[in-house]
Amino acid sequence: MMTSINPTMEIRADRLDPLTTITLDEGPQRLTPLAFEEVILPQLITGLTANPRPISSITFVYQPAWASHGLMATDILQIKIAHRQIRDFIREWWGKENARQVRIIYGGQCRQEWTADLIADQNIDGILGRRD
Repeated sequence: MMTSINPTMEIRADRLDPLTTITLDEGPQRLTPLAFEEVILPQLITGLTANPRPISSITFVYQPAWASHGLMATDILQIKIAHRQIRDFIREWWGKENARQVRIIYGGQCRQEWTADLIADQNIDGILGRRD
């Protein structure tokens, strides 16, 4: 069971609707923010194109393999940058209101002492996954 500083930010995997969830992954290599356009952006476009539901009903799960499978140490700055880039893309193409309404959650491993910092970030709407 996950512990929480703010239980309203905890997201359980079994509560996510697979029809309205798009999972984004950088793969096993940690990317620079510039690689967003090469790796994450195509996943966003493919996921949104394949999903007929309104964008405001979509939950995006940023779940990089490098963090989810313990391949590399969790990088809190990279997590924040990725969430900001996802929200900025939605804002640019679908407007402020849709960018505000979508949920973008983090789905990789996270150190317990970083939980409050991640939850406080305006672009991270919750945490899904294990805590170290």
